[in-house]
Amino acid sequence: MVCIAPAFRWQGMAARLVLAVAPGVRARDERPFLRTSARNANAIRLYESLGLRLRHRTAFLAARVPETVRQQ
Repeated sequence: MVCIAPAFRWQGMAARLVLAVAPGVRARDERPFLRTSARNANAIRLYESLGLRLRHRTAFLAARVPETVRQQ
């Protein structure tokens, strides 16, 4: 996983990274893919501007184990 730290956003790094890595993935006859939160509209706009498209939606569920269970 690669993330851009907040202090470095809006400098074109994510676009440069995608444009640098995707050709190598395609050269291996693989399909590059990216994941982002559905709430991350900026990332979605960037990926679409680079020619990527939505292929699959995944639902994630977060759960916490109660402290009493962890101590057993």
